[in-house]
Amino acid sequence: MTRVSHDQNFKNLVLDFPVETLQWVLPEAIERLGPVEKVEFTRQEPRKRKLSDAHLALDVPTVIFSDRRRWRKDVPRNLESRLGDRLLLHFKYI
Repeated sequence: MTRVSHDQNFKNLVLDFPVETLQWVLPEAIERLGPVEKVEFTRQEPRKRKLSDAHLALDVPTVIFSDRRRWRKDVPRNLESRLGDRLLLHFKYI
């Protein structure tokens, strides 16, 4: 049985319908912080008209591994996004 990933659909749901997604997934944010005034994303692919439309896979993150010392930078290895006591996103680079 082939397993289908819905990651792209969830990403597009948030990117293409941010206010509606927030109202659906985290309604207490609007209750606590008030209505959304503006949502803006930097993205490489065009907006969808509806969620079932095909997507373009253009927004893949890039990592460069190099032996050049002057390119080396200490970067945050953990990324978290929270609203109150609710964890919305956790990413850890190993």
